[in-house]
Amino acid sequence: MYNGYQQFDQYWFTDSCLVPITSDGIYEDPVLINLNPKSKDFKAIYFYSPACCLCPVPMKIYDSIESWLETIIQCYKTHIYQIDKDGFLIYDAKAEAELTKKLNPNSEYWFDPRNAW
Repeated sequence: MYNGYQQFDQYWFTDSCLVPITSDGIYEDPVLINLNPKSKDFKAIYFYSPACCLCPVPMKIYDSIESWLETIIQCYKTHIYQIDKDGFLIYDAKAEAELTKKLNPNSEYWFDPRNAW
C-alpha cells in the first residue's frame, strides 16, 4: 500500500497555501483549506489521506468552505444525516455522495472511482 505522508510537507504552509483545519490529531488525514486569494480554488476544502484516497496529493472534497457547510446542513435537512437514540451519527453514504456531488461539482473526490459508495 502506498504511504505518501512523507510528501505532505511540500503542501503544508507552502506556496499552495493549504492550511489544516481539522485532523485526527497525529498529523494524518487532515482536512485543509486553500487560503491563497489568487487561486481559482480559494477557500476550497481538501482531504489528504494517501492510504484512504490512494492519491499522493490532497484531493478537493468541497468547492468552498461555504459549500461544505451547506452540504452538512442539507444532509441533516434531508435526513441523510441523523442522530440515533444513543446520540450517534448515522448516515446514508450513497445519498451523501450524490448530494455532495450536486453541491460541489468541482470537487474530484466525489467523482473519483476509487471512492465507490
